[in-house]
Amino acid sequence: MQMLKYILLVMMVVLANNMHASVGIKVVQKFDTNLYNPVDEGLRDLVFELRFSNLAEMINKKKSFGKIDKVFFKVYWNYPKKLKVEVIGIPSGLMHLKVELIKMVVGNMDYIMPKKLLDTLHGYELTSKKKEQGIFVKGVDKTYKKNVNQIHMHFQENGALELLKMLSPHGTTDTTFTSSKKPWSKNKFVLDENEVRSYPGGNTVITTNSITYKVVEKIGLPEQVVNVTKQVFTGNKKSKTIESQRVITFSKYKVNTGEANKLFNSFRVR
Repeated sequence: MQMLKYILLVMMVVLANNMHASVGIKVVQKFDTNLYNPVDEGLRDLVFELRFSNLAEMINKKKSFGKIDKVFFKVYWNYPKKLKVEVIGIPSGLMHLKVELIKMVVGNMDYIMPKKLLDTLHGYELTSKKKEQGIFVKGVDKTYKKNVNQIHMHFQENGALELLKMLSPHGTTDTTFTSSKKPWSKNKFVLDENEVRSYPGGNTVITTNSITYKVVEKIGLPEQVVNVTKQVFTGNKKSKTIESQRVITFSKYKVNTGEANKLFNSFRVR
């Protein structure tokens, strides 16, 4: 009889854990479904230009590449994952520099086509807990092989993601999100701002990204991202704050014209 009670208890615990995991997955899936993504609205072919403020000046400060007058990028994207980035303004011989700059561009594609949060959580064991003002979802890496051991998320009652905390052996990163629904977003949430806080060496780095949008061919796309970074250094006597700003500009959009597809098809002919 005692053994039967023990088995039943174990089964109840397993069922409860599976139920919490299932709820956590559903919460994340709901967030992904309700987050505006141009691909879900029919975006299949995209060409645009991207510029980082003061990028040429930053490159020239290194004094390793000669005088650079201006740098910008022409980006070609075709559904589902074809991407080509042309670097304009950098001499052809500076391939290493071009590769690093292209990585910057690729890292900002999320502003146009946000990744699914559930994909980011692949391999994590999810649990959930109802809070007074929303739902808390916790992801744990039980394999101990990932760089981030735990991911904590707080979702508002309306399904919007409010806080994402990443914990790793190297420290903690807190990201807060501000989202809203736009007249063009078809009742889906659009990211207006995020604030990322990290704490390297006992100091604090706060990065705020504020996004504005424009509508092109009925598709909402980012027009500008204002990035403000504050580094707060806490010494023995007094703290010191260093602030910098960078503006990322997206322009000259061509939506579903077939231009990117034509470029990629030309590669096949060669």
